[in-house]
Amino acid sequence: MPNTPKIASPGSGREFDCFPAAVLGFIINPEGQMLLLGNPDGRHRWQVVNGALEHGETVVDGALREIAEEAGPLLKVRPLGCFHVESFALDPAMPPMVSIHYLFASSNSTVVPGSDMRGASPGWFTPEEIAGLAEAIIVPAYRPRIFERAFRCHTDWLRDQPDLQLSMPEISLC
Repeated sequence: MPNTPKIASPGSGREFDCFPAAVLGFIINPEGQMLLLGNPDGRHRWQVVNGALEHGETVVDGALREIAEEAGPLLKVRPLGCFHVESFALDPAMPPMVSIHYLFASSNSTVVPGSDMRGASPGWFTPEEIAGLAEAIIVPAYRPRIFERAFRCHTDWLRDQPDLQLSMPEISLC
């Protein structure tokens, strides 16, 4: 894209296009339910924790900041890893965003919507309940395979990775 901002490597001078990036936090509690936040607009629409990465943020740092801003500081999470990446056209006048879907395990279900989601209604949902909300899920737009992949990755982590469970520290957002 000719009007895309560029960044140059100081060492080589090689130029790279700059793209906006967003992170989506898929958070699953010990009961195997995923957190969705009811959009505060009152139209009964649901979304996972999400937001744009800020300058200089790592993917995990940006996701943790968004979790604190949207789900509040009392939720304790463990980053498990990225499970899906795609391009998303938020606005036709902008280049597509890189959308990073990141999985978290939570050890509690204490959600007090933070500053970015004041007035939102949090809910914890099973895979079947999420499928029933398909038309009302706005971020990301409901695609069964993405939600199924998040649940499957969480199940695999619980079953197959006891050493990984111990090595991934729980993070308190307070």
